[in-house]
Formats: sequence, structure tokens, C-alpha cells
Amino acid sequence: MGKRNVVEIGKKIKEARNKPEAIEHIRKIISGKKHSEETRKKIGEANKRRIVSEETRRKIGEASKGRWLGRKHSEEAKKKMREAKKVK
Repeated sequence: MGKRNVVEIGKKIKEARNKPEAIEHIRKIISGKKHSEETRKKIGEANKRRIVSEETRRKIGEASKGRWLGRKHSEEAKKKMREAKKVK
């Protein structure tokens, strides 16, 4: 979203403060479209039937190896981060 769009949206919000339908419309524009419950179920069912090849599984595994998934910082590391965050 560019700077111009943010300014325009801000002006529209100020103009529409007392109009609930306008505020709701702008909120939808800002937050994006939400899928209905029915659509979400259809997407879920489609994904359950999806067959993922071994090559794709391997690629997904390789992509997620370098990330911090499922791990927690040690108490020592937390202490060091707290100290580093303090204003000196």
C-alpha cells in the first residue's frame, strides 16, 4: 500500500466517522477479504485430498531446516537478550 493510498483511506475514515456502513466497508478494504466458513471447509477438504510428491516433501523439509521452529531459548540466552535490551 503506497503512501498516497494510506492518506486517502485516512481521509475517508475521517469523513465516515458517523456512518457505520462506510466504516465497515473501509475496514473490509483495509483488512482484505475473508473466506466464508463454507469456503474454508471446501479449501480444507481440497487440501486433504492433495497428494504431495516425495520431491516436494523434501523441498519443504529443506526450506524449514534453518528456521527456529519448535525450539525455545535457554535461560542463559534469555538473560543475555534482556541485558542487551537494557538502555545503558
